[in-house]
Amino acid sequence: MAQRYTEFFISDIRHPTSEISPYLSMMKSYDNLVDALADLKQQGYTTDFNLAFDQIKCASTGVCLVPSQFDIVAHHRFEGDTDPGNSSVLYVIESHDGHIKGVLISAYGMYSDSLSDEMIRKLQMNEL
Repeated sequence: MAQRYTEFFISDIRHPTSEISPYLSMMKSYDNLVDALADLKQQGYTTDFNLAFDQIKCASTGVCLVPSQFDIVAHHRFEGDTDPGNSSVLYVIESHDGHIKGVLISAYGMYSDSLSDEMIRKLQMNEL
């Protein structure tokens, strides 16, 4: 059976007017990435983000957010059954204005594309 890690936190740096996400009050854990994505989509986390050098970007909508425009309200770690290299982190993301909610999936601890120092700090801050 795959090992599962679920962690919840509020970013140390939050926009002064942002409220705590309702997601945090639910404190869910998931057995696998597919179940997590399906449940989060039902909760309104519908934007699929990808990492770009100094921002996260949704390919289908063109929406881009720099680290100062979003919070990572939670993350979930998933490890493969047999290969620890088959691990991933699912970041649950909300824009400071509350209009954009989505997810970002990244290989655990590995960033194949080059990222800005600010983006690396944002992601690492939330993996601790």
